[in-house]
Amino acid sequence: FRGQLQPLLRQAPSAVQLATLKAAVKLGVTEAAPEAFALLSDPARPAKVRAEALQALQALKSSRVPEAVQLALKDKDENLRTAATRIQSKLKPGDAVAQLRTTLGQGGVPEKQAAFAALATLPGSGADELLAAALDDLLAGKLPPELHLDLLAAAGQRQAPAVKIGRAHV
Repeated sequence: FRGQLQPLLRQAPSAVQLATLKAAVKLGVTEAAPEAFALLSDPARPAKVRAEALQALQALKSSRVPEAVQLALKDKDENLRTAATRIQSKLKPGDAVAQLRTTLGQGGVPEKQAAFAALATLPGSGADELLAAALDDLLAGKLPPELHLDLLAAAGQRQAPAVKIGRAHV
């Protein structure tokens, strides 16, 4: 398998690339990381392959994960940015709050849903502040209905008084 990684990840159809990335992760084949980064970096590759490559980099604990996340956060594909948001919140919680604030202000619905999921488990008061502000938006009727459940689920996992107070009024 290891000897076939490069041709499978470079030249095979997308379905084979996806299966190869998943197999490499399951088997812990860290030699797949450089090829995964190459897939992620290639905007001509399908977004699904690129997102799987990003997740493979994280699962294989590649040293290039921070670089890969930054690359993915700037991509035009919303699914790739969503995957990067989830990973970033685990890598650097302090940096994640600022990125999640931006995502909640400018992202699409799936990105915002991922941001709320990340805020649910992110340590620190910054996450609580963002959730409290979002709860205020919910009460003011400014939050789109498709995000209500995601916000309430995230707030339900927090212990901060500001989030609990907001939840008590919902």
